[in-house]
Amino acid sequence: MVASSDGVLHRRRLIQQLRRARVVRGLTQVEVAQELDWSESKVLRIEQGQSSVSKTDLMAMLQLYGVTDRQLVDEFVETARRSRQPSWTREYADVATKPFLKYLDFEQLSSQLRSFELTYVPGLLQTEEYARAAIALHSASVTTDTEIARRVEMRMSRQHFTQAHEQMHFIIDEGALRRRVGVRSRGPRVMHDQLHKILAVTQRPAVTVQVLPLAAGEHPGMRLGSFVYLRFADPADRDLVFRESATGHTTEHVPVEEAWPYDKAFVQLQELALDPDASRAAIHAILRDLHEHDP
Repeated sequence: MVASSDGVLHRRRLIQQLRRARVVRGLTQVEVAQELDWSESKVLRIEQGQSSVSKTDLMAMLQLYGVTDRQLVDEFVETARRSRQPSWTREYADVATKPFLKYLDFEQLSSQLRSFELTYVPGLLQTEEYARAAIALHSASVTTDTEIARRVEMRMSRQHFTQAHEQMHFIIDEGALRRRVGVRSRGPRVMHDQLHKILAVTQRPAVTVQVLPLAAGEHPGMRLGSFVYLRFADPADRDLVFRESATGHTTEHVPVEEAWPYDKAFVQLQELALDPDASRAAIHAILRDLHEHDP
């Protein structure tokens, strides 16, 4: 079976359809569990996409929800079948943790991605050469060139599978753009090419890039560190905050009521950062500084 984004997308669709059918029927997750003699956690895992649903379980749920139209039932069954296709992320199980691979699925399924980066260029904007240098330095568990190459490949695939996002908003600390990552090992072209890629990405309608200038002084990102805040089209889905540590990949699922510090911080950072046009001008200025330093 070929891994792709198709399984993730159909799993997302199945989750939404099942939740909608339950709500229309006027049932809670607890009531579904009681009626089907399941544990409440089983219903929760299915609706959160944490476990696949068998055809037998699906038919039991549809019967309980009053979904009897033959064509509609067949559509549910087909969506469930396609949802079981493995995600493209599983191809990288040898170089990434299960929580991080799960995060990548959530990242792909989100409708809105907001990222603040204090130290590096965000992974979704990195060039291959920049990613190679950053991964070699940042991932303490990486020990071989092969592992580094695999992680770079994963990062580039990650960029490909998020191109259809409705909205991606990046706020990058100016220090991250001025830090000449990869220069000692790979030369000055690394940062030159990296900054040009960011400028190119800003031409995409769904992408916003803002630079947080050093002159802004202290800011909430200094307290919270780098983070990605994911929001989903379905209000029933919890927001998710992702933070990446120096020793490896860690994901943190944060319910809406607990995610507000990150939500609030991003709004504050957005106000402190340069607007998109001024941010592009700032990146061009950094490029000029690079040219003067490395003509």
